[in-house]
Amino acid sequence: MVPLAFALLAAVALPRESPAQTDSSTLHATIEGWADRTWLLLLDRGAANGGRLTDRGILLRFDENIDAEYWLDDISSRPGMTEEFEWWQRSNGARYWGGSINHLRAFAGGDFKGAVPLGRGWTADARFTVEEYVPLQRALARLRFSKQWHSGLFAFFDGTVLPSKPEMDLTLGVGWRTRTLTASASFTALDVFNDAIFEGLGVFPGFSDTAVAYRSPPSALRGTIEWSAVTRLRLQLDAAYVLSSDYRAFQQVAPDSGFSQQEEFGFVAGLVEVAIAPRLRLGGTATYLRAASDRRPLPQGDPAGDYVLTERTTRLGLFGLVDLGERWRGEAWVIREFRPESRVNRSGLAPDVDYEDRSWLGQVMFGYRPPSGFRAAAAFEMDLRDVLRGEGQVPKGQSLNHPGTRLRLDIGWNFADRFRLIGGYRIDLDGDDYSAGDWWDGAHGQFVMYW
Repeated sequence: MVPLAFALLAAVALPRESPAQTDSSTLHATIEGWADRTWLLLLDRGAANGGRLTDRGILLRFDENIDAEYWLDDISSRPGMTEEFEWWQRSNGARYWGGSINHLRAFAGGDFKGAVPLGRGWTADARFTVEEYVPLQRALARLRFSKQWHSGLFAFFDGTVLPSKPEMDLTLGVGWRTRTLTASASFTALDVFNDAIFEGLGVFPGFSDTAVAYRSPPSALRGTIEWSAVTRLRLQLDAAYVLSSDYRAFQQVAPDSGFSQQEEFGFVAGLVEVAIAPRLRLGGTATYLRAASDRRPLPQGDPAGDYVLTERTTRLGLFGLVDLGERWRGEAWVIREFRPESRVNRSGLAPDVDYEDRSWLGQVMFGYRPPSGFRAAAAFEMDLRDVLRGEGQVPKGQSLNHPGTRLRLDIGWNFADRFRLIGGYRIDLDGDDYSAGDWWDGAHGQFVMYW
């Protein structure tokens, strides 16, 4: 409903001018940010609270410190849709954003990326990602070498660089790039040095009490497609699947004390975008994410750690983007989200979990965005979440049965599209009884620079 109403408003408000007068280069949405964050749940398992062996699952959706407005704060803190698209089109840049969760903690995220041509079609890319959420803290460096041929064929080699050597990953991929199509396929060897270190070189138990041994080397496949062969139509698809992950985690001084675990992980995400007019885009997104962990205790392990955990998240969304004149832009999106989670405890020593919440997430934003100088924006945001079943069965600080709504106001300055600094605050609309005042609902800020 939000994009439909947004399109009707745009049809009335849009000035009648030729496409040549409009710069619509950033008037697009993307699923690349969502897919990259989801992919890192697999690549950087050690970022989770409790490390890569946590019993909270792979998706890390619940924590004792998550409150009723956690996901609303997430919406308010992140860059907008077209700002996200702009970031993923640039080769060199740095950004950081943060937003208040409570009086003590804040969401925070940052990226640095740089690309250097090496000659003869070779390029070196470096990227550093920082994420500070309630269930995880991430500081991850990634390095890529790629080769582009005149035919459109390209190949790449990626590696994650982590202080925990057993958790580093290596990726090899190939792809094809033309003016209207970019497609790639890759194979990732996960925790590629784990067995060589723990079982080959050995680790002094004083450095690591726990060892990990894989029964079969873990690996994953990923594929991406972006296609815009038709003038008004643009498509994106991103999918990944773990081929195998089966390991033993045990105390080095007592090899039968610990557990074995088999894991499954996969996601698929798609986007369809249609240019209704030079200054108007409408589209839809769909994402599906599933993870499963089958943990069994070793002969001297904790019998309570005998369970199968299954996590799923499904999202279906609509969006609309519009330029209302040369200095004004509007964005609107709405998502229907389904989050079931089940934990079957085979030992009977811990209770089973059968939980699901559903939500309507959304945002309507209008902004004053000249090419340079002062900027301002106002947005209505919502997270209307209901817990269908399993209240009290998953860890969280407050019940998520809460209709979260707020108004967000931003001001900032744009330095000729090279550096942008934005800050703002939030006005409570849902009557929180735990807010700092009658209207105050937190603050946020971000910067981004390109070169």
